[in-house]
Amino acid sequence: MMHSVRSGVRAGSENNARQLLLGLGMGQYNATIAIQYMFLSPAATDPAMPSIILMTKHLQQGLRAAGASDVAITGQLDSATARHLITLVGNDWNNVTWYMLFSSVLTAKRQRSLEEHASGIDLGLIPDIPEVPGGMFTLAAAAAAAWYFLVYKKRKG
Repeated sequence: MMHSVRSGVRAGSENNARQLLLGLGMGQYNATIAIQYMFLSPAATDPAMPSIILMTKHLQQGLRAAGASDVAITGQLDSATARHLITLVGNDWNNVTWYMLFSSVLTAKRQRSLEEHASGIDLGLIPDIPEVPGGMFTLAAAAAAAWYFLVYKKRKG
């Protein structure tokens, strides 16, 4: 049995470069071409190379799937992409291997860890109350109407 290279990667599933590339949506043919760059860092690769552009696009798609809605799928390591990579792997993201970037993004995608939550309160198993126009007054009016029709009318009827 193979062991994972990184704790965020499940043993036996995405612990090799091909599986990481496939896990973020790259096809078999393109993954075969991109594998050779997986153990280099973005700083050591030419951002104008078609393979690097394709890898960056799949990395950006993974960031979007992880909840980073402000990341555009351009194939360029822009400021929005860099900001989310800093969140995942630290300030030195440009010197981390593509393998670790893909691994971190795949883990973030599974956990949806880049989503921004509107409410700062974690309610646990209780879902967050949706935002409604009019705020709390609208929710109070809806609760009063529900009580009236579900409880009060049944008692009188």
